[in-house]
Amino acid sequence: MKIGIITFHNAINYGAVFQALALQKVINKYAECEIIDYRCSSIEDYYRPFYIDKYNKKDKYIKLFCLAVFNYSKRKYKIKVFNNFLNRFVKMSKDKYYSHEDLKKAENDYDLYISGSDQIWNYILADFDKAYFLDFVTDSSKKNSYAASFGFEEIPHWFKNKYYDLLHDYNNISVREKSGVNIVKDLLDRDVDFHIDPVFFLSKNEWMQYADIPNIKDKYILLFTVKKPDKMLEFARVLSKEKGLELVYINDNPFKQLKAKYLRKVSPSQFLGLIYKAEYVITNSFHGMAYSVIMQKKFFVEINSEGEFNHRIYNMLNLLGLEHCIIKDTNDINCSVKTDYQEVSREVDREKNKAINYLKTVIGTL
Repeated sequence: MKIGIITFHNAINYGAVFQALALQKVINKYAECEIIDYRCSSIEDYYRPFYIDKYNKKDKYIKLFCLAVFNYSKRKYKIKVFNNFLNRFVKMSKDKYYSHEDLKKAENDYDLYISGSDQIWNYILADFDKAYFLDFVTDSSKKNSYAASFGFEEIPHWFKNKYYDLLHDYNNISVREKSGVNIVKDLLDRDVDFHIDPVFFLSKNEWMQYADIPNIKDKYILLFTVKKPDKMLEFARVLSKEKGLELVYINDNPFKQLKAKYLRKVSPSQFLGLIYKAEYVITNSFHGMAYSVIMQKKFFVEINSEGEFNHRIYNMLNLLGLEHCIIKDTNDINCSVKTDYQEVSREVDREKNKAINYLKTVIGTL
């Protein structure tokens, strides 16, 4: 049996690359599997070396243009190292596909299709690209998803019919968040389950096979942000002073917001190594949190009050009993609460087993 996965594998984003690798690895234990090398124009445009967001206001154009110029070499470098990582570690289809017409040629290449993980069903991120809903597959018995995300809690009413048309004939549906379960129930009157992010399928030792250990002699606190931080920078300053540790900051912003060692050209392998070697991790990223758990680190997470992005992080922390890792007050750093990683690992294993049983059912090996 041969399985094709369609996902955001070519996004210059740590989580996107890692989840694609991990899902392929676990499926490969039961069947031949590869990533369909689909090049969505929206994703390709967003991650090209020189990019200005077309949705931003015109009065911000000069600032955005300057940022694009500043970031050009960094973005170009990151595209190179991310592609190197994919080519080295991820098995992709021998052909690249640039359109739905191209993808139709691949329909008979696979016995089953899986869409996911990641926010492939978010109508904003890929301009509602139907390829991520497997619309090029005419045999509905081949259509499945794993931990697919809508990226929001509710579907706008004007899109409900469109989503229904794209999802109603899926053979098996798995989503990534509880909100996705509710969306599918509302749309299709169908009970589905949510499953753990694929990165948790691989152990710490397995991930370290892909890691580059940084040449940083002193112990450090690692910061990693994927959106504008609120309290976490001040929190980091206080923790750094209290522990006497250097701050190392993975950050694309050209403006230095605190005294730290800034890293702006970090490959996927270096990202894994930086988390592995850190004494503490401070982040507002789901995958920053996920790898802190996998590497069994002392970590803190900033969660703002609104947005599906934050619900996803909170739900995972709640599931694993790690709510004490949430930053609540910059002046109240509680490092005395010890994380019981034996219990966390047991909970992760329960979720992994549930997810693997689902995939075995899809593949037909259960």
